[in-house]
This record gives sequence, C-alpha cells and structure tokens, in this order.
Amino acid sequence: MNKFKLVNFLICFLFIILFFLIINLIFSSYKFYSITPNDMEVSLPLLNFL
Repeated sequence: MNKFKLVNFLICFLFIILFFLIINLIFSSYKFYSITPNDMEVSLPLLNFL
C-alpha cells in the first residue's frame, strides 16, 4: 500500500510538471509570436525556465 501511494504521488508530480511546461510553452510562444515568428525565439523562454 505504501509503495502504491509513492508511485501514485510520482505520477501526479510528473503530470503537474508536464502540465506546467505545456502552459509555459504556450504562453511563451504567444508572446514571441506577436513580436517575431521565429522558432529560436520561441524555444528560448523554455530554456530559461528549465
């Protein structure tokens, strides 16, 4: 039971991180798309975040 809770917690934690990264990617791409539609510019905020 304890092991199951740990695995469940890790899965939830990974989903939260993934969700946060996707939101960050969407917001940064929206911000940079209005300035310059450049792929390098879009990937920079994500690299700074990591």
